[in-house]
Amino acid sequence: MRKFLKIEKLLIERFGDLVEDILYLNKGAKMRVLLSLGKEPAFIDIYVSPLSNSAYSFHLQLPDGRVYRLDTYPGEERAKKLPTYPVHFHDSSQDSVIEPPFEVEGDFLKDFDSFLSFIHRKITEDRARGDL
Repeated sequence: MRKFLKIEKLLIERFGDLVEDILYLNKGAKMRVLLSLGKEPAFIDIYVSPLSNSAYSFHLQLPDGRVYRLDTYPGEERAKKLPTYPVHFHDSSQDSVIEPPFEVEGDFLKDFDSFLSFIHRKITEDRARGDL
């Protein structure tokens, strides 16, 4: 739970104006952050393994269905071809699996901060185009 408090602090600092609510799911194993991005729901799901700070996933779901997810768990078949495996990134859809488009250090808090920077750019670009 202490891990989530650090994440919550970063979220409020960086996205305080967009955070609508924070929920804890799966008996506190996952955090869901509801975002105010328009009429349709958007959210960030955060999971950090209780056993290892290097096993985590950060998932942004935008109102139009696009997903952006940094994932460090092995098992994603499409990610096995990447030199960064098991670290991989879902770029706009579940089917698009690439190397992360930002530096991943293997520390959940630093990597979450990098993920937030990435999604902040995406949201800013979408708003500039009028998509959000």
